Amino acid sequence: MKAVRINEFGDPSVLKIEEIPDISAKKNQVLVKLVSSGVNFADVLRRQGKYPGPDLPCTLGLEGAGTIVSLGEGVNGFDIGQDVLVLGPQCHAEMVSVNKHFVFPYDASKLSSSIAGGMPLTFLTAYHLLRTRGQMQSGHQILIHSGASGVGTIAIQMAKHWGATVISTASTQEKMELCKTVGADHVINYTAEDFEQTINEMTDNEGVDLVLDAVGGPTLEKSIRCVKSYGKLLSYGNASGESANLPASDFTTLNRTIIGFSMGRSPFGSLDHKSAMQDILKEVYAGSFKLIVDRSLDLEEVGHDTYHHTLFEMLGNWSFGDYFKKEAIDWAWELLTDVYGIDKDRLYVTVFEGAKEDQLDKDQEAYDCWKAHVSEDRILNGNKKDNFWEMGDVGPCGPCSEIHIDLRPDEDRAKVDARTLVNYDHPQVVEVWNLVFMQYNRKSNGSLENLPNTHVDTGMGFERLAMALQGKQSNYDTDVFTPLIDKVCSITGFQYGKDEKVDIALRVVSDHVRAIAFAVADGQLPSNNAAGYVIRRILRRAVRYGFTFLNVKGPFMYKIVEVLVNQMGGFFPEIKKQQTLVEKVIQEEEQSFMRTLENGLKRIDDIMNSSKKMLVDGSKAFELYDTFGFPIDLTALILSENGKEVDMEGFDVEMKKQKERARAASVVETEDWTNLFETETVFLGYDQLSADIKISQYRKVKQKGKSFYQLVFDKTPFYAEGGGQVGDKGSITFNGKIISIFNTKKENNLIVHFTTELPENPSDVFIAEVDANKRLLIENNHTSTHLLHEALRTVLGTHVEQKGSLVNDQYLRFDFSHFSKMTEEEVQQVEEIVNAKIRENIDLNEKRSVPMSEAEQMGATMLFGEKYGDTVRVIQFGSSIELCGGCHVPSTGQIGIFKILSEVGVASGIRRIEAITSEVAFEYYKKQEETLNTLRSLLKNSNDPVKGVESLIKDRAELEKKVAVLVAEKAKGLKAELLQSAIEINGVNFIGALVDLEPASMKDLSFACKKELGNLVMVLGAKNNGKANLSVAVSDDLTERLNAGSIIREISKEIQGGGGGQAFFATAGGKNPEGLKDAMEKVKTLL
Repeated sequence: MKAVRINEFGDPSVLKIEEIPDISAKKNQVLVKLVSSGVNFADVLRRQGKYPGPDLPCTLGLEGAGTIVSLGEGVNGFDIGQDVLVLGPQCHAEMVSVNKHFVFPYDASKLSSSIAGGMPLTFLTAYHLLRTRGQMQSGHQILIHSGASGVGTIAIQMAKHWGATVISTASTQEKMELCKTVGADHVINYTAEDFEQTINEMTDNEGVDLVLDAVGGPTLEKSIRCVKSYGKLLSYGNASGESANLPASDFTTLNRTIIGFSMGRSPFGSLDHKSAMQDILKEVYAGSFKLIVDRSLDLEEVGHDTYHHTLFEMLGNWSFGDYFKKEAIDWAWELLTDVYGIDKDRLYVTVFEGAKEDQLDKDQEAYDCWKAHVSEDRILNGNKKDNFWEMGDVGPCGPCSEIHIDLRPDEDRAKVDARTLVNYDHPQVVEVWNLVFMQYNRKSNGSLENLPNTHVDTGMGFERLAMALQGKQSNYDTDVFTPLIDKVCSITGFQYGKDEKVDIALRVVSDHVRAIAFAVADGQLPSNNAAGYVIRRILRRAVRYGFTFLNVKGPFMYKIVEVLVNQMGGFFPEIKKQQTLVEKVIQEEEQSFMRTLENGLKRIDDIMNSSKKMLVDGSKAFELYDTFGFPIDLTALILSENGKEVDMEGFDVEMKKQKERARAASVVETEDWTNLFETETVFLGYDQLSADIKISQYRKVKQKGKSFYQLVFDKTPFYAEGGGQVGDKGSITFNGKIISIFNTKKENNLIVHFTTELPENPSDVFIAEVDANKRLLIENNHTSTHLLHEALRTVLGTHVEQKGSLVNDQYLRFDFSHFSKMTEEEVQQVEEIVNAKIRENIDLNEKRSVPMSEAEQMGATMLFGEKYGDTVRVIQFGSSIELCGGCHVPSTGQIGIFKILSEVGVASGIRRIEAITSEVAFEYYKKQEETLNTLRSLLKNSNDPVKGVESLIKDRAELEKKVAVLVAEKAKGLKAELLQSAIEINGVNFIGALVDLEPASMKDLSFACKKELGNLVMVLGAKNNGKANLSVAVSDDLTERLNAGSIIREISKEIQGGGGGQAFFATAGGKNPEGLKDAMEKVKTLL
């Protein structure tokens, strides 16, 4: 088997992949086939010879995840094939044999193996530091050094979850932000301030209950003086490499305790890893890790080339103020050439050539770093477009350095130097890794300033790496895509590699189904807006390729999902859990677009029939694209088959106009924030609707040609849009001057208040007031969604889950999972349950800052797609218990009344209810009563209007029967008249006439005449409601030489319309009745 080994201590170059003897499970051991393994700081130190371990040569690795292959003697409680985490040495290998006490089963459907492999050592270390050795309790104050480290970030989360106040240290702003993100209450930048002094100030010189330190040296010396009387300091590392001088008085005087801790050196059985891991996994399963798709490409590239995708997996490494260009370049080169074994002669690199407009010189630092690895003729200059990374108009940015690989055959490489092909879209000379060096900040005026710290963000495409390592010349030839392509081939009957157009279609479908499936599994359904439209567009592109090139005329993509789940479900359990939903959503979208295709084809016929020109107006093609979602290349293909072509310049003009309209609507220009003072906004809105506030920062914003301001307060009663609830409106007032707040939203954890006017003196103290009436109506609707959710689960079943909501002051909208339309009885039953809860006047039971584990024990409903912290807010109205951050009524009686207006489907397996409450519902019933009264007066039957309407319907039905008899008699007489009018043209009996009939009667009359007279072509025309109707009937014995559909398409031009049908009968409609006579005459020329 293979393993990562070291035969000597040193830099990363000493790491070697070697073949070592296979191993077996000995007594009390479990043999595990590893799928992932963590790389810890201890591994790095061991490689450098600074950490104890087995004698050289040795295999590194202290943790991993995989499946059980075999069990040694004395091992019970495990199963072959079971997914497990392992804690033990030599995990950087294909197989590892571990003592049964260090093997922990886990649910692979809830936890990605790539995450699982890095969990055991880090999580157990943090757990035992806090719980086992530190004996941390709720209410403790804890200082955690190196909060941005692996153990540090986990320890912060655990301590917060268990009720502690957490203070952390970090060296950079980015690391400080990371500590705050994972839950630290306070973060100290130890490079800018004395953490000992800060801790003493924060605790009134009392100190903290517990300190976790892995730095050692001077940090340890200061840390002991931060511990309160009878407190503890846990030392679990010495990253500084320095010795600490600890006077006895520092820990004896106040009865402080210093505890040393090492996972690897703890006596066997002294730590209960099994129970600890059970506690850990329970919290991890709550959804701490999620797949993130954060980049998009030009959709039209995907499938035509062999290396762009709508969804791809990215590998990468980051540095937040730590290492920079040299280390990033050295390690990237080492990984590609030494670890992966890629031929160095096939690699080329680019560096930023500079930009005069930004006064930036060439990135000479990166250039000099690369010279240590590659010859200078393979270090290429790149322009700002390719080699300067920016995520937007403002914010962090910097030069980047790309690594490209030449995968061409040797004979092609000998003919053309790959230097000339880099960044020129050659399918076998592709970028495989991008190293981004963030060192600047782009300000709103376009200028650049140096960042206080430099950072690294690299991204390597997994699919392209697989192509290189598997010796392929296309991503689609790797085992990432071949199972999907094989499935599409089995469905369609086509083979890959036989025809280029078919190959493109197979690539498009296999690629697009991945992006669609993951997006839907993460909660993004296809729609006509924003991100939902992107998903719909991707799906329709795939359907269209299947329709056009794979001859698929019905839904088929949903059948591929099973293969994708089998491929990736083990790594991404979301896709496995949501498989049924994904399949149903894709199937319904396919069916819907098939209908759109049919409508689009009819419209193309109309367009072709309305003009004799060979060049079809580009605006018409854009109408098909914009209105019917009809792709331009499909339009061009159909037109070419009919001897016509698209005016692409005209189409491009219309497309450009649309993009400019969309861009103008979405562009937001923001000025830099003006900071008056630093603070974190305190939200007061659960308890009060007004407060004295100060503005801490503000900025000007422009959008859609209008300017407004965004304000941040030190405290606020305004609720920011979130959880489906709209943001509050209201005002701020100073000395009688009222400034309206028209919206409130959250942006990067800031509560931002929107106003069209900036106060004259932003430093004044203002009275902030929420619009109380709107808030009350919003609360009514929000609480009603909770009651509605519970009622739906009661009536329809516990499979019902909330999939989205909108709560404002006028109505509520609630999306939920259910695979059939609700019956009228079910809707009524749900409505009655909600109204019963309202009449019970149930009091609100609100609990804030509840640990997630406690909320779970309460049976609180957690919403799909939501991300929750360690502590949550629980809203309870009787048996309805949900996690929610929104605003609610003090008791349900305030709602008054609840009325469901509609229940419809919005996607496959997703239903939507819209409902109203309180004032809006009372107004609804008032209008219903007014309508009923009007109906009574019209019917002159005030006692029973229903009976009066039924009588009218009955009378109408009887009249329609009489009219039908008269029409039939008229048609019977007309049939004889028409048969007598038949004339012979070129051996064909022809009848042509204008009649006073509806289209249905025209058809009946035509078929009746066909029965009486053979060898017949019959054309009828009629004028109905100002429009023209035509029908063409052809005897069955003539359909081989005369086609009713072809005739109708030709003559419908005379009435400025279009139509179609079958060979024996076709119809058309048009807006020019005056052309009916010309249409009759034109038929004669076609016989």
